[in-house]
Amino acid sequence: MDRATPPSRVPPPPAEVDTPPMVPLWPGQMLPSLTGDPRARTAVPSAPDDVVGTALTAVLLASAILAARVVQSRRNAGAPPSIPFEGLRQPDPGHHRLA
Repeated sequence: MDRATPPSRVPPPPAEVDTPPMVPLWPGQMLPSLTGDPRARTAVPSAPDDVVGTALTAVLLASAILAARVVQSRRNAGAPPSIPFEGLRQPDPGHHRLA
């Protein structure tokens, strides 16, 4: 092809407004017939339960909860109760707290 002449473009066919390519599914409308062989083998679901995976997931969740509780108890054992983002503590145990 010569670079001087642009490639000829074929215009796309006009859209058919009267017959849409897809049938919209409205409530109460008759469904179009399904294609395929009705005698074909039906789909069989896989095994519904994975006992080992479920047990491992439960153990992992329990260990994460236990670890969070241990860390929380260790943090609260040595620190006095305070408001988060309170700032520096006052030298005397007064009731002056930031809101």
